[in-house]
Amino acid sequence: THQVRVAMTNEACQNIIDFFQGKMPASTINPQVFNK
Repeated sequence: THQVRVAMTNEACQNIIDFFQGKMPASTINPQVFNK
């Protein structure tokens, strides 16, 4: 179960990295996170 959790965390981190690299549409991330 620990490895599954790590894999999910790594995938989430990769999604964030892809977003900042312009590979992901901004609509997939809640804009409120950036609008504080």
